[in-house]
Amino acid sequence: MATSIIINALIQKRAEIGGLITDLEARAKQARANLAHIDATLALFDPAARPHEIRNKRPTPRGAGVLAVGEISRRIRDALREASGPIMAESIVLRAMTEKGLDAEDKALRLGMVRSFVWSLQRMHVTGTVRKTGLGLGARWGAPEDALPRSLGEVSS
Repeated sequence: MATSIIINALIQKRAEIGGLITDLEARAKQARANLAHIDATLALFDPAARPHEIRNKRPTPRGAGVLAVGEISRRIRDALREASGPIMAESIVLRAMTEKGLDAEDKALRLGMVRSFVWSLQRMHVTGTVRKTGLGLGARWGAPEDALPRSLGEVSS
């Protein structure tokens, strides 16, 4: 009797997850060895050091360091200046990812970048640098009202 599609899919998924676990265990083993070497070196320089009391730091999030300091706000200002109207944060992110040569299909990286851009946009909104229409990730962002060109009737000489 032929194996069902469901059984095949489960076998493939189990093999994939098993491989991931094997890889993570190998990486954890290497990290433990690296930590032991650092502890030993620390003891050479400071015999009174107590490495086990040093608090662990969380790893940096994926995509950290992809954009330079100030690059998010610069990209936001450039995108809003060039846009014909309010735009979503994701469209700014997709443009930035394309220009940086990043994989726009990497959902985790894209979502992390969208969160960073929305955070910056929200801060800019609070300071009046940008205006916001809507809520959540679907909000649209644009130039503030006073930065928009006025109609000819409102321009005073």
